Amino acid sequence: MTFAKRPHAKKARKRALSSEITYPRKFVRAVKWKDNSGDNVVVFTRTKRSKSASRPEEGYYEQQLEVRYFLNDGKHWRQKWNVHDQVMECDHEMVANYVKKTFAVTDLDEDGTAEVWLVYRTGCGVDEHPANMKVVMYEGQTRYSMRGRVRMKINENKYDGGEYDLDPGFAKVPAFKQYAVDLWESNSEN
Repeated sequence: MTFAKRPHAKKARKRALSSEITYPRKFVRAVKWKDNSGDNVVVFTRTKRSKSASRPEEGYYEQQLEVRYFLNDGKHWRQKWNVHDQVMECDHEMVANYVKKTFAVTDLDEDGTAEVWLVYRTGCGVDEHPANMKVVMYEGQTRYSMRGRVRMKINENKYDGGEYDLDPGFAKVPAFKQYAVDLWESNSEN
């Protein structure tokens, strides 16, 4: 099975997911598709903003994000990877969210194995400082990441943030690198 640049991915309803697809946090959404590996599902979850478990009396809050990837081996659904991030002990304005309209399933190298792309932001004190942003891509079990801070306007002539670090692995496939940079640049404004 080979695809053009984008395998057909579609929303998966929560109640239609197998009981073997588990997640400990609040369900946000799920997406399913087929590729050379078989049937695939990605589940996005998050926790509500809550008082910090380690410092609840001091007005600190926390929030967590987790994305889990499952592959059906023909008999069972198996979790193959997850991405987990969090904001802990925050006593300022915080953010922990997935960037809208950035999740994608592609096959940029046209090898029949899908690449899974997700973008999210985390940070504490984001009313005063740029939030962190990550672009994460998996192809099979191989992870590629891009990390940095969103660009934030400080005053009429000054900005903070906007910089990023790109995993060296992206250089192996120029199409991966270009897609990651495009995702970053189109979503890095605060």
